[in-house]
Amino acid sequence: MKNKKIIILALVLLIIAGIVVVGLKGFNVDFMLKGHDSIEYKISDDFKISDVEDIAKSVFGEKKFKVRIIELFNDAVSINAENITTEEADNLVKKLDNKYKKVENPTDVEGENAESTETPESAETSDENTITETTSYEIISNPKIKIFSLLKPFIIPSIIAGIIIIIYVGFRYKKLKSINVILNLIGLIAISVLAILSVIAITRFPITIYVLPTIMLVVLSELILFCANQEKKLKNINED
Repeated sequence: MKNKKIIILALVLLIIAGIVVVGLKGFNVDFMLKGHDSIEYKISDDFKISDVEDIAKSVFGEKKFKVRIIELFNDAVSINAENITTEEADNLVKKLDNKYKKVENPTDVEGENAESTETPESAETSDENTITETTSYEIISNPKIKIFSLLKPFIIPSIIAGIIIIIYVGFRYKKLKSINVILNLIGLIAISVLAILSVIAITRFPITIYVLPTIMLVVLSELILFCANQEKKLKNINED
């Protein structure tokens, strides 16, 4: 009983600390959800995303960036950064071209005049013409994504699932006093979600598109464990 009180007190203090941090600083939202710039680059050859990341690192330095594969044909990447200057974009595309774009061979001249008429000066000009031009690109400005817009698709399904679960728990555990069981379940889930959000806020862990599915997975796990515990209690009552 004493340990339970200590755990409850620790959770309450954690949640209060989280609320204070959110009130003062807000959540640390990943730059991909904020307004940011991106460049899409098509790569015809096989490539490793780590190689593209190394090139991006050499261009952006300490600036936050993220490289993603465009999954339509897996032959292009989207390179995202907090902001991309024209100089950085030029440098980035040139380095990518040097690694992935093959030099085109000059068109052969018909007949044997090509060898006999070529001079050192014309040979030098010919070599320059074999260099491919820098790939054209566009710096895309991506708008800020509101956290609510990430939550919106889940609101109605979560409400429907919650109602179904409450109805099931109410009927299933009548012998355990349905109201108490439902209130305990709602309280457990609410405290768990608040505790997770508090940890995220205090540790300044960035909010990404993967945070919400992770929280839902934790809630589902708790629901399973909660029901398993109630089944044990119900079994004991039936045996008595």
